[in-house]
Amino acid sequence: MISDDERAFLRRIADRPGDDAPRLIFADWLDDRDDPRGEMIRLQLASSRLPPDHADAHAIDTAIQIELPLVERLWQTHLDGLVSGWSLRHGLPECITMSARDLARYGPKAFEWLPIQRVRLESPLTHFPQLCVLPIFGRIRELDLCGTGISLADLQSLSRVRHLKRLRVLDLSFNGLTNDALEVLARLPALASLVELSLNDNEEVGTYGIRAIAESQTLVSLRSLDLGGNHLGEQAAGWLAQGSATQKLDRLNLEGNPVGDRGLAELARAGVFSRMLLRSPRLTLSEMGISVPGLLALLRADGIDKLEVLDLSHNPIGDDGLRLLAHCEGLPRLRALVLRKTGISGEGIDTLAASPRVATLESLDLRDNLLTYDSVENLRERSARMDWRSPVEVLTSEFMLRNLRRRFGE
Repeated sequence: MISDDERAFLRRIADRPGDDAPRLIFADWLDDRDDPRGEMIRLQLASSRLPPDHADAHAIDTAIQIELPLVERLWQTHLDGLVSGWSLRHGLPECITMSARDLARYGPKAFEWLPIQRVRLESPLTHFPQLCVLPIFGRIRELDLCGTGISLADLQSLSRVRHLKRLRVLDLSFNGLTNDALEVLARLPALASLVELSLNDNEEVGTYGIRAIAESQTLVSLRSLDLGGNHLGEQAAGWLAQGSATQKLDRLNLEGNPVGDRGLAELARAGVFSRMLLRSPRLTLSEMGISVPGLLALLRADGIDKLEVLDLSHNPIGDDGLRLLAHCEGLPRLRALVLRKTGISGEGIDTLAASPRVATLESLDLRDNLLTYDSVENLRERSARMDWRSPVEVLTSEFMLRNLRRRFGE
């Protein structure tokens, strides 16, 4: 049974979700009682502040994994019978999973003291319209409806909501949504504070739906948009580049969409990639129908000098594209390239090995390309001569390695 003191701490944290101070005060209180949940708060807060490649990140994550089973057992004693599933974030059970029916029935008790930020509704989605009109719905900051089969009627029920001012994140991925659904979303006043929207893997979505989102008069706060795996083409990319509601995006995922060279060029000219690189020095552009002209447009984009990690997997850039990357002077910070299945041969690898790029590159993923043993070994040897302490890490396909071993009798 949770104590009255704990409830008071947790209510204070729930009232100030973006402030670490109440959370750390609670951690101090737990420390005084030799409660390991306090240390978990500190560890997960520290982890959230560090980039994945920070020197301390591995040690902190290891400590979290060691302490996690005990801490989860302690929280479980308070959460049994209240939620279907839950997970810790910043040391506290902020993310819960429930059916829409159970959230309507038991949600008020859970929200009474838990600092809930994210709610994942279970599939199949039932009783959603009834849930939308309840005051408790207005306390959700992140709503995960991934794969719930949400219908057009369910989305339309959001138009009756008057209290979604706190909602910042909405996940509607894997729902079979259509253009009509996106047009409804684009007109919903309840989503005016939405910052992050996930619409990935809704393959029926097309250009008209994307145009509705891009020109929305209500999605004015949108900063992150996930459209991966929707088979969108050049026209959709054009609307995203030009739309009034998408001018502030600093995260746009279009993986698995054949936007092609022209679509990529429009996005580059519109400043999409320069905004993305201010947020993160990584770009993932896999399976987007990009060839040499698109790569040229990308390398001319404003802010490209901030790029550190580039994933161009499953794009036909070939050896000519690798030559561009090898000799481009506008990529001073580039340290990792992911080039799986990009049509690269041993000739392209030899060009890279002879370029200045090999001196600063740390990681190179060349899996699923037709390479030669000599070209890969030449690249490794030249990199080692440049810096024997940290030569480039080259990943190649096991299939190729087996053939090479067979060829050289190893």
